[in-house]
Amino acid sequence: MHVHFHVDEREKILVNSEVNSVCPLCKTNAKIRIVAGQPYARMFGVPVGPILKKKFIYGKCGNCGKGFIKKQFTESLNHHYDQLKKRTPWWMFTGMGIIVLLLAGLVFLIVYMKQQEAQDVLNPKQGDIYNVKLADKRFTLIKVNAVKNDSVYLIKCRFETDDFKGYSELYDKPYDTIVKVVPKTQIKEWYDSKFVIGVVSHDE
Repeated sequence: MHVHFHVDEREKILVNSEVNSVCPLCKTNAKIRIVAGQPYARMFGVPVGPILKKKFIYGKCGNCGKGFIKKQFTESLNHHYDQLKKRTPWWMFTGMGIIVLLLAGLVFLIVYMKQQEAQDVLNPKQGDIYNVKLADKRFTLIKVNAVKNDSVYLIKCRFETDDFKGYSELYDKPYDTIVKVVPKTQIKEWYDSKFVIGVVSHDE
């Protein structure tokens, strides 16, 4: 499944006011309209954040009707603009806040699932199946046949796979009749060394 993120751009006018000043083009005293805008990106209709590099500021003379960019502002126009300019609205960052919350939730979920997996691995129950990584990128399963006090009775799947995604193909395969008994501490060592890389709990 492919997920496509569409980002579009909108503009927010921050300043749109008329001031009395000398036009830098026609050199006459006139009403000058100062316009300043802040483009911002949206994802799925939610503002993600301002696009700072595309901020635009310009003026337009009411006498000659011509427009001019910020670099052409006179000292007087720059002074007027400094009095008029406003901060970027906070709502432009709404999407960024949502993204941060989603990432924080994802990290929390991953940590929780990892902790839950570790708890399931280190507390074996009869019927649990361990996903095991062998040498040479081979993978197989080890089933918990029984648990008695601090001892875990294990049987190994007779088949292996060369793809960790192939674990599901092994679940219905037969297991050895030879039972290996190990202490629970051995399971922890296997998990810490990445020999055991996951578990399918019997409860599942």
